[in-house]
Amino acid sequence: MTDRLYDDRLHRLISEDFFRQRWDQLEEKRSQLSRDLARHQHAEGAYMELGSKLIELIAQAPQIFERADPDQRRELVGLLTSNRVLKGRTLEFELRKPFDALVSAANSENGWGARIRT
Repeated sequence: MTDRLYDDRLHRLISEDFFRQRWDQLEEKRSQLSRDLARHQHAEGAYMELGSKLIELIAQAPQIFERADPDQRRELVGLLTSNRVLKGRTLEFELRKPFDALVSAANSENGWGARIRT
């Protein structure tokens, strides 16, 4: 866009005032996009760090659950699961979002399938 604007000014197809006005608008747009990109890149890093910590926490979930008292266990199960059905002494459930995706990623990437079961 700037090349065409420059060429139009060079060939005197547009006035200098119009050129300056459009140039300033384009520069402001470019600056805003650069700020947006920097903000998104920073947020991506923060999300990656949070995701990594969540995966570590999920890996430790069985140990945390074992050490918890019955009320804490009930709260943890309620927070992480839905569609719970008790079949004999076995609780069957589905993990809530986003925990289902995190466990799936942990199982496939790290071979934790034996440690984290749903």
